[in-house]
Amino acid sequence: MNLIYLSIRIGINHKKMWKIIVYAALFGLCSCNTHNRITFSSERTDDTLFVISFEVIKGGTKEQFVELEENAICYIYPDSSFFYISTFKYSDNYQNIKMLGDSIFNFRFQNRELYKEVNTSLGEEYYKILPDTFDLSGINADSLCWRDIIIDDISIGYSNVHPKKQEQFNKCLDTYRIKKRKK
Repeated sequence: MNLIYLSIRIGINHKKMWKIIVYAALFGLCSCNTHNRITFSSERTDDTLFVISFEVIKGGTKEQFVELEENAICYIYPDSSFFYISTFKYSDNYQNIKMLGDSIFNFRFQNRELYKEVNTSLGEEYYKILPDTFDLSGINADSLCWRDIIIDDISIGYSNVHPKKQEQFNKCLDTYRIKKRKK
């Protein structure tokens, strides 16, 4: 009843007033997004620029780490779970990957260029080369979930995630997009 009175008073018919209210409500719902999209770029020595982006859950504290040619961004949440994207040689899930065994650990952290050189000198593929994208996941010593994806030399993932929240973190991580171009 008050809306009709208000619409008459300001000269808008009640059908238009309801449309305004519906559009305002939809706008409000759309602006209440529960995710942030982060973008991370890394330039290679061959002048290739990688830009990777993915969604993270809102509510985390953003931390950025930079050392010489390596950098990382982490979103850390109050329950100690976190997302990361990094060019550091060793992933934030280093210890978790080590728990998977030496063969997987050595494969994940191999020196690609050295392995390629050895294979070339031997004339055959003696060492299996790490693919462009490699995805690992598991449960850590505290029974919390983790996931690590390496894309070329960029590592993205999460750690310390309660099993009830794992699906939500996986959905975010699965939104990653890569743009690769020569400068």
